[in-house]
Amino acid sequence: LDDFFIGQTMVVFYSVNMLKPHDSCEFLQRYSPAAPPSSPLHISPGACGKPPTIDDGIILAGIKEQYAENDQVTYGCPLYYTIEGGPYKTCINGEWIGEIRCNKPCIVDRDAMNRQNIEFKYSRHDRIYSGHNDMIEFRCKRGTKVGPVSMRQRCVDGVIDLPTCSGR
Repeated sequence: LDDFFIGQTMVVFYSVNMLKPHDSCEFLQRYSPAAPPSSPLHISPGACGKPPTIDDGIILAGIKEQYAENDQVTYGCPLYYTIEGGPYKTCINGEWIGEIRCNKPCIVDRDAMNRQNIEFKYSRHDRIYSGHNDMIEFRCKRGTKVGPVSMRQRCVDGVIDLPTCSGR
């Protein structure tokens, strides 16, 4: 790949695109503030590059080729995940501003509870998906609680501690 210059403006580089047999070169432009404002090569001061990715998240709205000052993109999280912060990032002075995080759910199923001799206190389901910061309450199937883990637990980004009950 070679970069080409016209004056101080870097113009084009190319890459081979194997998916288009008769149109094998896809031209991509690199923009420069040195280009005249009327030129398609001009990028405004304060403009941003591609928005950042977030773990377990996707961009739902606002995807474009170029981003100007104050442009926004909207992020989303998968089913059962909870979004913390956001859901927007905004282009400010060439930087993407906004804190966004997708917190994982906790999944508690019958097998995990059987190993601890516990069950859900308020549900007869075999499995529960619990959102980040949600509380789940358990009870002993038989016997009494042993160990330091409380019968009421909070889901923290996909992790929940399960209490244990004796099998008597």
